[in-house]
Amino acid sequence: MSTDSAHSPTDTSGRATAPEEKPAWAAAGLFAAGFFSAVNWGGTSGWWYALWIPLLVIALLGAGHEWTVLVKARFRMGVSEWPAMIGTHTALIAGVFIVLGVLRP
Repeated sequence: MSTDSAHSPTDTSGRATAPEEKPAWAAAGLFAAGFFSAVNWGGTSGWWYALWIPLLVIALLGAGHEWTVLVKARFRMGVSEWPAMIGTHTALIAGVFIVLGVLRP
């Protein structure tokens, strides 16, 4: 029984390795956009806390995970992922500035 290197990648010692994970900013961007929308149009007080705090936490965790994957991939990602990454960070920063009162909606 032989192993086909095209179907089972191996490292230099011949051991099978997992396929390399690629960065995909869509999920983190979606949560960041939801967070920004909630604080921009909904406000930062009252029952809106129940919506934007979990969205902020999930967006930050998603962005942190994507940065980990991006570093492991040596900053190689598709052309469409760069604008998604920039949009994710812009939405997170603008939303946090609105929450802190630095930026007014």
